[in-house]
Amino acid sequence: MGIVLKDLKSFLETLPCVREEGGNHTKYILRVNGRVVAWTLYSRSWRNSTQIDDSIISKQAKQMKCSSNVLWKRLLTGQASKEEYFRDLLDHRHIDHDEYRALCAIENIPPTR
Repeated sequence: MGIVLKDLKSFLETLPCVREEGGNHTKYILRVNGRVVAWTLYSRSWRNSTQIDDSIISKQAKQMKCSSNVLWKRLLTGQASKEEYFRDLLDHRHIDHDEYRALCAIENIPPTR
């Protein structure tokens, strides 16, 4: 079975994201120290059981600045941790060390770097 909307929502809601309800879409925005780091959205017409196509998964991974579709899928299925995601953002220079530590502090995760 593939990834469904419930998987995406479950992961995004564990992050310190702001959720915005727009006209036809629900948007999640990850801000660190007031700066938008990443964002993604999905159609409000989708239900929790809606299967998400691989092309959409790939697009959402890019929007959320995740370096690989494999890591993104692991995050959505609970096989990778938020700390791995934060580390990926740091490693690919989407956030700096201070922002990494801030994210880890918000989530009560001991930073590994």
